[in-house]
Amino acid sequence: MQKITFLHIADLHMGMRLGRFEKSVAHKLRESRLQALGRALQGARDNAADFIVMAGDLFDDNTVELVLAQRVLDAVNNAGIAVYVIPGNHDPNRPGSVWQRHMSAAQGCLHPMLERAPVHINENTVLLPCPVERKISAQDPTAWIPARAPGDESIRIAVAHGSVMDRANLPLDDHPIPVDCATLRYVDYVALGHWHNHKIYTDASGVARMAYPGTHEQMGFAKDAVFGTGWQAYASDPSMDELQSSTRGCSLLVTITRGAGRSAVNIKQLDTGNFTWAGEQHKDLDDQALAALLASLEQRDNPEKTLLRLKLHGLVSLDSITAQEAVQDLLQRFVFHELDTSGLHIKPGAGDMARALGSGILPRIFDRLADRESRDPQQDAVHDAALNVLYKLCREAAQ
Repeated sequence: MQKITFLHIADLHMGMRLGRFEKSVAHKLRESRLQALGRALQGARDNAADFIVMAGDLFDDNTVELVLAQRVLDAVNNAGIAVYVIPGNHDPNRPGSVWQRHMSAAQGCLHPMLERAPVHINENTVLLPCPVERKISAQDPTAWIPARAPGDESIRIAVAHGSVMDRANLPLDDHPIPVDCATLRYVDYVALGHWHNHKIYTDASGVARMAYPGTHEQMGFAKDAVFGTGWQAYASDPSMDELQSSTRGCSLLVTITRGAGRSAVNIKQLDTGNFTWAGEQHKDLDDQALAALLASLEQRDNPEKTLLRLKLHGLVSLDSITAQEAVQDLLQRFVFHELDTSGLHIKPGAGDMARALGSGILPRIFDRLADRESRDPQQDAVHDAALNVLYKLCREAAQ
């Protein structure tokens, strides 16, 4: 029985460009990717991994500065464990690439896999690298992998960067990988890169055979919070969900056992992320709920490692609306914050409403709405909403 344990990581995007943020925040976010790499390397050591596999996009592009490339190289070479890496579509192995300029040969712990040829880890384990040579390609990067020889009981691990064709509307030129790649290529596991969220694929018998680890450090807010960071994916469809990293950074600890013509795979997630990107919407706020939100913001853990977007909706008193200033003060504790109060409205008092309505037909409309109030909470809520819409329209007309 053969057994191997390794760390699977991908899409580190060192040097990623973040034009949406001011320089100090962008610098912290770029540095966090190096810090998360350190956490991943430490996780490999703590779990006695035999080696590390990086499945592409170590760098955000091929124009990264020498200083950054050297810092990454130093971090990997000090890992005390062999690190095998392939180029991805952001840092393809082309003339003048970062691999040709700085990392074309093994240096200490780093082992760039720049050719489509087996790499033997030991007599029982072989890596089958599928390095990327261009940003976009319609060719299956795993197609070169040879069949398993009769009687071969070695553990075979493919390392590939591309899109698993698991749905019909995926681009065809995004380095397509068959959904049954592990079976087609006679491998025990396919270490995937390119997609930024964690995903596991099983074979017909239910064994995990392919996986995306996701990014080692979070890269954006949840997909329902529209926000441009200034970073752009290299893909025919850069907005596809698979390229939006909205979950906390992680890597995968993979253990493979093989014997008697069969193998088993165990996958464990390791947390490697530093920063958390939190996009929050708080709806139906009233005075009490707004006060509770203020209290919760004051008690948030690690605000210095949190990017926070708040969108507030609700109806509060004129007195409570001044609490927005307190919210702004609390948000200064976070590494980045954005506050949207366009959905937060003032609930008028009787005097406020009288001044807004003025004279004429509007007071009569108000009286009819007010007279229709009932003991039904749902009906009362509708009437309150109608009254406040009327108040808001009057305020806007007066302005």
